[in-house]
Amino acid sequence: MLTLDVGCGNRKLGDVNVDIKRSVCPDVVCDIHYLPFKNEQFNIVYCYHVLEHKGVKPLRAIRELKRVCSHTLEIQVPHMLSPNAKKDKTHVNFQVMRRRFWEQFKNVQISMDYVKMFPFLPVLVMMRPNNITIKLTEAYSEQNKT
Repeated sequence: MLTLDVGCGNRKLGDVNVDIKRSVCPDVVCDIHYLPFKNEQFNIVYCYHVLEHKGVKPLRAIRELKRVCSHTLEIQVPHMLSPNAKKDKTHVNFQVMRRRFWEQFKNVQISMDYVKMFPFLPVLVMMRPNNITIKLTEAYSEQNKT
């Protein structure tokens, strides 16, 4: 089972790790819109905290990620209400930070993780969405073949 991590940064999850920055020492330096791999070359493709950034065209990037993936594409983006969503000035693709953006895809599983706010006050523990994790599986594999 071969895995690919696109936008790996300093943490590398895949057998092959890709980033646009040479400074993080990825296996391959390239743009997310032009991945230099064959169709369906990887069983699992990870793409964590990339699609929300300036310069990324989300739908085009997703199409390219799906092209190189044969089974499961796992994407993670900050949730719109996350403290990190608007702090970073390079976060400009706010549509990918909303659950309804991901509901347009077939065979999609959407999950959210939460962060506790005010955990030091037992009576006032609030939960705030932190990240959205999206898993797209197999259905698009057949779309590529037609």
